[in-house]
Amino acid sequence: MEYIQAFILAGILCAVFQVLLAYTKLGVPKILILSFTIGAILAAVGILPILEKLGGGGLSVLILDAGGAIFNATLASTSGNFAIFIAFLCIIFSVTVIGILTGLSYLKIHGTEREVGLNEVNQSKKA
Repeated sequence: MEYIQAFILAGILCAVFQVLLAYTKLGVPKILILSFTIGAILAAVGILPILEKLGGGGLSVLILDAGGAIFNATLASTSGNFAIFIAFLCIIFSVTVIGILTGLSYLKIHGTEREVGLNEVNQSKKA
């Protein structure tokens, strides 16, 4: 029964965000930020722990729960336990640096979008 509850709760939440993506002009990054923020707000008002008990692992895989985790880490850091908050900051910093390096290496390998477009035009003229 626990698996069914997790599947249903996660499915409903995913469907809500998929509807937002399909029927609004919000892009994927904005939907992710919205989900993250909603998770933090739900954690702040005490609804997220109730959903976690109901959905179990189904909720913990969603970005919604990441907002709640950051809220809890911030709450712990303000109560004197700064180790958790510093660990989250290190993880966020590491992921950001990896993302920037990945983007730069992609540009180095494939060139900029303009260069790629010019190469395709030049190749089509040769053919």
